[in-house]
Amino acid sequence: MVLSTSYTILEHLLEGCQIIGFDWRYLFINKAAEVHNQRPRLELLEKVYTDMWPGIESTEVYAAIKGCLVERTPSRMENRFVFPDGTVGWFSLSIQPVPQGVFILSIDTTAQRKADEALKSSEQKFSILFEKAAFAATLSKLTDGKLVNVNEAFERSFGYTKREAIGKTTLELGINPDAEAWARFLAAIKETGSVRNQEMSLHTRAGELRFFSVNGELMDIDDEKYILNSSQDITERKRAEEEIVHHLQNVQALQKIDQAIAGSLDLNLTLSVVLEQTAAQLNADAVDVLLLNASSQMFEFAAGVGFRSRSIERSRLHLGEGHAGRAALERGTVAVVDLKENLTQFVRASLLVGEGFSSYFGTPLIAKGQVNGVLEVFMRSPLDPDDNWLGFFKVLAGQAAIAVDSASLFSETKRSNSLLFEAYNTTIEGWSHALDLRDKETEGHTLRVTEMAVRLTRAAKVSEEELVHIRRGALLHDIGKMGVPDHILLKPDKLTDEEWVLMKKHPVFAFDLLTPISYLRPALDIPYCHHEKWDGSGYPRGLKGEQIPLAARLFAVVDVWDALRSDRPYRKGWEMEKILEHIQTLSGTHFDPKAVELFIQVIAEDKDSA
Repeated sequence: MVLSTSYTILEHLLEGCQIIGFDWRYLFINKAAEVHNQRPRLELLEKVYTDMWPGIESTEVYAAIKGCLVERTPSRMENRFVFPDGTVGWFSLSIQPVPQGVFILSIDTTAQRKADEALKSSEQKFSILFEKAAFAATLSKLTDGKLVNVNEAFERSFGYTKREAIGKTTLELGINPDAEAWARFLAAIKETGSVRNQEMSLHTRAGELRFFSVNGELMDIDDEKYILNSSQDITERKRAEEEIVHHLQNVQALQKIDQAIAGSLDLNLTLSVVLEQTAAQLNADAVDVLLLNASSQMFEFAAGVGFRSRSIERSRLHLGEGHAGRAALERGTVAVVDLKENLTQFVRASLLVGEGFSSYFGTPLIAKGQVNGVLEVFMRSPLDPDDNWLGFFKVLAGQAAIAVDSASLFSETKRSNSLLFEAYNTTIEGWSHALDLRDKETEGHTLRVTEMAVRLTRAAKVSEEELVHIRRGALLHDIGKMGVPDHILLKPDKLTDEEWVLMKKHPVFAFDLLTPISYLRPALDIPYCHHEKWDGSGYPRGLKGEQIPLAARLFAVVDVWDALRSDRPYRKGWEMEKILEHIQTLSGTHFDPKAVELFIQVIAEDKDSA
């Protein structure tokens, strides 16, 4: 959206404006540039620049564009173009780097060029065209630089009459106060016979500094050498050009902030980009952001650049307090051009000792109708900004507000997810504890096997994300026994065949119970499959080998290990050596051999660390 606004501004300029991408294709051509190119813009857009101008590779223009694309070096020049119909045109070009590639500003100087040539062609034409030329023209002696003639346009441009100017040099008149620049100009004319489009800053009689494009020609008149100068006022063009370049820099700054917001949810990182771009684009000496603390309802320092000390970090303001608090309360920009005159109103004056600030500007950060902070700018030199400066200040504050709002939303979402995650785990642990209380013989079994299952699966290089589901599955591995009647589950004697049929349904009961709960579906592998056996003789589905999920294969070893080491009414718990021997005898039948090998390795590590 910002970029399209930039193009709209360029479209209505009288100067030709073109943007060429890094691949040398035309990206934009305004109306004036369409006239300069003498081709419809639709014929040029997306076309390669060098294809449209055959032979351009050998010219100074090509070298300048290439240098700007590769080394980002700006340049200015006048160049001759031959159009498709064979006509010739001369253009003054300003080539500047922009985020999209290269920006070319073109001024048609064909008429001026022809006039210069006509001035030299005959005395009569010289006299007429010299006097009536639309651009300022002077004739001066090469020997001493004194003016021997000036035209009407010169009188209008610089405010000196012909009588006042003749017999004096431009240095004596104060038009060109830079003696060194003028000496270089004369040296170039003497060496080459002419100077084209030399940009100079010259003063009018009223003292106004204006910019001119100056051409100089060495002429022989009555066996004496003279310099014919023609000066075209390019002040408005230069200001427009600077405005365009500045605007494109603003676009680039906003793009960097957008990228920071889109690419990171780290508020500190994003704010550092916002502050860096704010300081650069507004030429600010120091910039900071105060954020609203939701708990205390105070605006507190969050980030800053350009301060000589860290005192500003103690900033804490109520809504409406001081300049920043007023900006937040009134939801508008507060500008203090002379801070010293308003120092009593600056409630944090003690924090600014040694900073030397002269001007202050604060504007609120507003997102979704809520004020969530204040962007502050400090200047050590007095500044009375124009509307463009203040407007872009507000745009930057808007970007900062979006960054703060996005980070806050992410932080709140993360906190809510954390609380929800904690609630899920607490609920699951409660369920597992209830199961242990129901079956006194296995009390504590669930937490023990869960801890060992997590260790074993971590040793198997399972991801941390998967470990969350494995831990939940281990805690709920016997949840299906809630569907088994107490007279079977708690029966002290051996189960009958009919009772075993019902007991073996508890993995299916677990599947039916947990499947409707979306966040527990990834944890189903252990509750549903931990009674499957490597040789396919397990239940409930008779899965074989690697058909059995890895988590269930690992957990099966852990479940038997804890059952054998625990005391039961009908037997004492086994010694570790005996348990390991027993588990190894079941490798390849009951258990996955690799799972057994990994389990023994984990147990051995426990012994070594003991």
